[in-house]
Amino acid sequence: MNNKTLFSFLTLILILFNYSISTTGLIWTQTGILISNDGQTNDDFGQSVSMSENYAVIGSPKSQVGNNTEQGKVYLFQNNGSNWVQYLTLTASDGNSSDNFGFSVQISQDENYIIVGAFAAKVGSNYYQGKTYIFQNNGTNWIEKQILTASDGNVGDFFGYSIGISQDDNYIIVGAYAAQVGNYSEQGKAYIFQNNGTNWIEKQILTASDGNSSNRFGWSVGISQSNYAIIGAPFANVVNSSEQGKSYVFENNGTNWIENQILTASDGNSGDNFGYSVGISQDVDYLIVGSPYANVSDKFYQGKAYLFEMNGSNWIEQEILTASDGNAGDFFGLSVQISSNFSIIGAPYATANNNTYQGKAYIFQNNGSAWNDETILFSSDGQIGDYFGKSVNLYYSSFIVGASHANVNNNSFEGKSYVFTTSSSIPQVSIQSCVSLFSQFACYWNQIIGSNFDYQIYYDQQWISIQNPLLNNSIYSQLFNSSQYPNISGNVDYSIQIRACDSFMNVCGDASNPWNLTTRIDSVKNLSLSALLNSQISVSWDYPDVPLFNSTPKLDHYIISYQSNSSNQTQLSFPNSSKSAILTSNLLSNTNYSVSIWGCSNEECLNQNQGEIVSNSIFTLFGKVYNLSCSISNSINIECNWNQPSGSRIPTNYTFSYSSNDSNDSNSIQITTTSYNFTALIPNEEYTINVSACDSNLNCGDISTINIKTKLTKPNILYWNGGIQEFQINFSKIERNYGYLISIDNGNTWNHFDQINESGENVYGIKDNIPGNVLYTILISGCSESTCNISLLGPSSSSVSMIAKLGNIESLSCSSTETSIKCNWNGLLLSEGLKGYCFSCNSTTEFLNSNQTEFTQNNLKEGEVYLISVFASALDNCLASSYSGSPSYLAVLTAGNSVQTTSSSSSKAGVIAAAVIVPIVVIAIVIIAIVLIRKKKQPKYTSVDQPSQNKLLVSHDDKSEKFD
Repeated sequence: MNNKTLFSFLTLILILFNYSISTTGLIWTQTGILISNDGQTNDDFGQSVSMSENYAVIGSPKSQVGNNTEQGKVYLFQNNGSNWVQYLTLTASDGNSSDNFGFSVQISQDENYIIVGAFAAKVGSNYYQGKTYIFQNNGTNWIEKQILTASDGNVGDFFGYSIGISQDDNYIIVGAYAAQVGNYSEQGKAYIFQNNGTNWIEKQILTASDGNSSNRFGWSVGISQSNYAIIGAPFANVVNSSEQGKSYVFENNGTNWIENQILTASDGNSGDNFGYSVGISQDVDYLIVGSPYANVSDKFYQGKAYLFEMNGSNWIEQEILTASDGNAGDFFGLSVQISSNFSIIGAPYATANNNTYQGKAYIFQNNGSAWNDETILFSSDGQIGDYFGKSVNLYYSSFIVGASHANVNNNSFEGKSYVFTTSSSIPQVSIQSCVSLFSQFACYWNQIIGSNFDYQIYYDQQWISIQNPLLNNSIYSQLFNSSQYPNISGNVDYSIQIRACDSFMNVCGDASNPWNLTTRIDSVKNLSLSALLNSQISVSWDYPDVPLFNSTPKLDHYIISYQSNSSNQTQLSFPNSSKSAILTSNLLSNTNYSVSIWGCSNEECLNQNQGEIVSNSIFTLFGKVYNLSCSISNSINIECNWNQPSGSRIPTNYTFSYSSNDSNDSNSIQITTTSYNFTALIPNEEYTINVSACDSNLNCGDISTINIKTKLTKPNILYWNGGIQEFQINFSKIERNYGYLISIDNGNTWNHFDQINESGENVYGIKDNIPGNVLYTILISGCSESTCNISLLGPSSSSVSMIAKLGNIESLSCSSTETSIKCNWNGLLLSEGLKGYCFSCNSTTEFLNSNQTEFTQNNLKEGEVYLISVFASALDNCLASSYSGSPSYLAVLTAGNSVQTTSSSSSKAGVIAAAVIVPIVVIAIVIIAIVLIRKKKQPKYTSVDQPSQNKLLVSHDDKSEKFD
């Protein structure tokens, strides 16, 4: 809590007290604030002031009298022993508008006369010539005794701008700074009037021996016990320093007033206006001259005052006075007055209590060898622009200070004046209140008016200086906490006292009566919130600060409270030894919660027993993503999709991770979308996939998990061909399979070939004993398990089609007569694609149906050799076809006798019976040679008429298995 908050926390009551300040034992106390009973806006009450033992005289030159604006008034206050009471209001009997009656005032020390200047009064036809009024005390009243004017007065002389009366009431001095002397305009004059017992007679007109135009001699005046007068000429040039200023001392020799000495500043500079104000002690020991426009170091117009002491017959500059806290533009020295013991100097433009132009006045005490022991006076109720110090005066150890621009109620610049008196002790400070706060307290106490006292506080068995207390309406306040004051903490009992001391801390007043309070528990330190999985919140903190003399916090327990915008408050209690907690109840995922914690000094934890609350907010982690699903494409491409979790926040990104039993294939990435596709490295492998929603700081929520198994890769058929009742296929090897399943379109299925060989990355297989001339569509799949059920197959290869050749004729045998040959053979066992048989006898060919396995060729010639061939046909005729079987050959001789022969297949030579004659044998050999030549030219496997080949490339590893 800061100081400004304290003033809004408490209501301050303005009470006016008497305050005091010590300067080596002497205390100045503000004993009165003087305000006119009929004051109005812009009266300038306090423009001039003077005082005696029982009276205070205040000029109000802008006051309206009747219908005369700015005619001016003078107010007389009387000291009744305890207060200053307005006693009388003086006005000019011949007053007119704009006279400025009261611009200067002076009361004689014996309280017989009051002198009032009206520098702007019209005399005859001379505007602003000026007048001075003498009021005499007749014992019961103050009567206007005489109106003084200059015998040689002229327009604009400003006679009465400054005035003075001697202590013995014999002489009055009146300044007319704008009077012309010879040809010198505004050189200025001063007039001496002497009391002849009945009237005041103009005795002498004083001018400067070295006067010049615009010197304004008479701007300020002072007079002592009939023997010395001092007159300021603040705009006089000194050698080459324009407007440095001078002051002139005149001595009364019994007959005339003779110029005795011209005073200048030892350190004067142009524009200092030395002589702007002057004063002389009544015992004629000291002179004081103000120089308000003098610079002090680099502070322009801070101002100075010069003290001169009578040394036999001359006035010697004894000391140059400046304000210890002076600043540029203070105009210290704008008003001055002096006695043998004290001098008072006004600085009406000084800042006081942070109020610019509130003004100050400074008292310097004569200790016999120097003027020091500076005391700073300021008004108890001062405000900005009061000009406190515009006028000053003293009577022995009492002082009066005018603040001509002070506001009174709603009247701006009405003006006030303040009276200060001395005592030899510092009054007791009164504490108005002290307030218990969290690990601190605030106190309010009365100000000692017009002083620069320092204050001390007692709360921990020692007195400690109070640093820079705040002042508001005469009440000081300060916030006391451990940052500046030791051993202040929460839930501690304090007995507080405050006292005032002089600025040197040599003398202090009595301590105030004790004010007892107990501070409230401090806030916990280092509150930290962390979001956990499952919508939980971790809370941690450190104990509140404790004072050195109380090392254990006086805590009964802690309260933690939390809620969201859409939920009710939840409060939980934790032991005083706790420094952490996990919040689990009534929490939703992805929701902002405000979490507060405070200590309690008792079970109820109300009001003063409740510690300072510390709060912070945090979002719970995201819940699980919705509808996580994954699918497989192309065996190892995994495609996953999900929906964002519920709650007010939208995830900044997602953590997507996957892993397999094989540690070589795992990954975790951050993505911003609600889908992700990746290609697995391992086929036929189970993958675990995790997805969680995250915020921008990568605080990720609950994990959604799904398992999916990749498929085997698809084999790639590289080469295929059909043979005689068989086909051959070459395909790429796949990884992590348990064998291969080969399927054909006619409903027959084999899970292996008759022969499977692996060579590098390829698999080579042959399937025989299959019907020829049948179109086979072949698919190859890997088996994901050893059982190799259809449900466990990997993806099939692209299909290929092929046709095997029909088989060859087996057991061809023939018998002959003179004119015919009869042959028979075994029919094809695998006859699914068989259309028929082709029987050839030399150039004659017959197509036989598939059921016919014998044939007789007639009308042959006797004794000739015939070449017989039979093959299974893939067509409905005997035209050539790649899918027909190879012919079997036999050479037969018609001789009338039967000759047995063996069949001749494409791999066997024809056999001729041994009984055949040599020519026949020769012929047979020739025929067989022709057959062999034909067979050599025919490939075992042909791709003629086969469907086009497909070649597919598929990745794999070396872990494949196959069926044998």
